[in-house]
Amino acid sequence: MSRKLRIEYPGAMYHVMNRGDQREDIFRDDEDRQKFLFTLGEAWAKTEWQVHAYCLMRKNRTYMKISIIVCLAVAASVPQITQAQGTTTYLSNLDQPSSGSLPVGSNSWLAIEIITGGNRAGYSLDSIQLAMTDASGNPSGFTVMLCSNAPIAFGPGPVLGTLNGSLTPVSSGIYTYTPSSSLTLKGNSPYFIVVTAGTALADGAYGWSLAGAPPYNPVSGWVEVGGIFTSSNGSSWPLPTDGYFQFAISATAVPEPSTLGLLALGGFFLVRHRRKAKAIYEKNNH
Repeated sequence: MSRKLRIEYPGAMYHVMNRGDQREDIFRDDEDRQKFLFTLGEAWAKTEWQVHAYCLMRKNRTYMKISIIVCLAVAASVPQITQAQGTTTYLSNLDQPSSGSLPVGSNSWLAIEIITGGNRAGYSLDSIQLAMTDASGNPSGFTVMLCSNAPIAFGPGPVLGTLNGSLTPVSSGIYTYTPSSSLTLKGNSPYFIVVTAGTALADGAYGWSLAGAPPYNPVSGWVEVGGIFTSSNGSSWPLPTDGYFQFAISATAVPEPSTLGLLALGGFFLVRHRRKAKAIYEKNNH
């Protein structure tokens, strides 16, 4: 039996909980735990939530459950709850060792192609993480974009959004880039992660780290198509060459309309019930 509809109103207190499927561990390491806390902070910053307490609960040295106490200053929406509970890293090979890098500059555009999973309502993009190596020279203006598939030509097409993040990832490490506004991806659809810079390779270059294998998530249905796309101008893209960049992409599955409809219906009956109870009270006390 499915749970009862969540009743939402200003000042409501909720105990939000996630647990591992079949008691499996839900965090692999401290980096995963930090990513969850970062996501919780993002959801809190975008809403008027008051997080009173949280606990990453463990048993026998494995983290099996997340428990959060939340107070709503205003009535929440399903996407807000979903972001805190449901943000998922659908693809990642950041845990693999680097096998080199390729230079990024205004005359060296790089791209990879991904295909989203099968959620019919699509996915809300949360972040893209890139593993970068030490830069050379004095590059500037590093830019990360998400593009749709080219309608006629091969490779990346129109830019859907430029992501916010470090413009100068000159030191080796993992850098996080997020959309400046809501960016929804269709299910079972191709997209391209494209990077470039404001300076030519002769003046300096950023380095996007390579991995020995692609990220793969057989459960979610997300895949990296495979191959490295390169371009000297960002307009024409030859056929990809063999290789894999190090990256991760996190998103939140958008609730399907039927779920939102049930929530709205529950809210309607709640309001109706309260008005009816108020009318009976006033009638009996006058």
